[in-house]
Amino acid sequence: MKLLSEDSAVRILQSATSPKNAYQLSKDCDVSLTTIYRQIKRLNDKRLLKVSGSIDKSGKKHFVFTSKTSVFCKCASCNIDISSFIALERIK
Repeated sequence: MKLLSEDSAVRILQSATSPKNAYQLSKDCDVSLTTIYRQIKRLNDKRLLKVSGSIDKSGKKHFVFTSKTSVFCKCASCNIDISSFIALERIK
C-alpha cells in the first residue's frame, strides 16, 4: 500500500491501462524517465504491472507495460481488486 500512496506510481498505473513503453508513460504522466524506470521496477516487483516485449536482432530492447486490475495476496490467498482504487485516485 505504501507504493500506491506515491503519486507517480498511481499515475503510471492509470496511464498503463493500455500497453505503453517507458517513454510514452513519461510523457503521459509528466514524470522523468528516471522516475518511470524506478517506479516500473517497484510496481513490477509487487506484480502490479504486466511486462511484455522483445529484443530485436541488433540487441535493442522493446518493452511495454500494462497495469493489472487485481493482485494476488499471499497472506489472504485471494485476489485484491485495485481497479477501483486507481479509478478513485484519477478523480481526485
